[in-house]
Amino acid sequence: MKKILITEPYPDFVISGLRKTGKVIHVLNPSAKAMEREIKDADILVVRSKTKIDKRLLDKAGKLRLVITATHGFEHVDVEELKRRKIRFFTTPAATIGMTEFVFGMIISLLRRIPEADRSIRKGKWERHGIEGKELFGKTLGVVGLGPIGKDVARIGRMLGMKIIACDPNNMITESELARMGIRLRTLSYVIKNADILTIHAHLNEKTYHMIGSRQISSMKRGSYIIHTARGGLVDENALLKAMKSGQIAGAALDVFEKEPLVNDSLKGLRNVVLTPHMGINTKESGERIGKMILDTVKKYG
Repeated sequence: MKKILITEPYPDFVISGLRKTGKVIHVLNPSAKAMEREIKDADILVVRSKTKIDKRLLDKAGKLRLVITATHGFEHVDVEELKRRKIRFFTTPAATIGMTEFVFGMIISLLRRIPEADRSIRKGKWERHGIEGKELFGKTLGVVGLGPIGKDVARIGRMLGMKIIACDPNNMITESELARMGIRLRTLSYVIKNADILTIHAHLNEKTYHMIGSRQISSMKRGSYIIHTARGGLVDENALLKAMKSGQIAGAALDVFEKEPLVNDSLKGLRNVVLTPHMGINTKESGERIGKMILDTVKKYG
């Protein structure tokens, strides 16, 4: 019987479904020692973003033939090492709808100052005219990264009457898709300089680490906004904090942070920021789609 090692939380229907196909070992947040012990005879490994799959770990895996991560990104996985060892690897890009909705929820919350108004009314105030927001219509939305989520964000943005400019640091979109969407690729610097709202959907790697740093942020329009729901290391948080304090950036909505679950206390104290705990894909529906994709993948390739 094949052994399926699961290292992070999953819905009960996923666990019970996997038990029908093999022996399931479900160890939440295992220590390095426990991970090395359990992976030794595992045939299948199912993870999320917290479990790092690198050469050191794979050296301990004697039977591994399939790895699945319930994420869109795969910065935590050494994909080239998996290829070298001929271990099949799959992501679960099933949360695009929920993530896109979340991005626009962040944008609207930030521009219409909804969290700020909520805090105000809870303090007994009635600032009906004192908290003035901004509309999305007519604004330039700069999309950094055109994978499934970035493409969908661009599509919805256009439907809302926004002008779309985009770049694709990870080369995720094809020429035919660009033509179909009517998008012309720009450079990162062009997108940063011309966006009223910058939304980030790139993968994190050595080349994209701090791709939005002090130099890039200082070149943005004064009074522009940053929406960050990808991976924390893409944005230099200290540079962003400085820019928000100076008014260079009017506001930011952040769902990801460089040292999760730690969040810079100075960010928490700002009025013009919306902060959420890396929850963008967390919907009931996306969880069901991801779970079904995991079960189908194990059934087909496991």
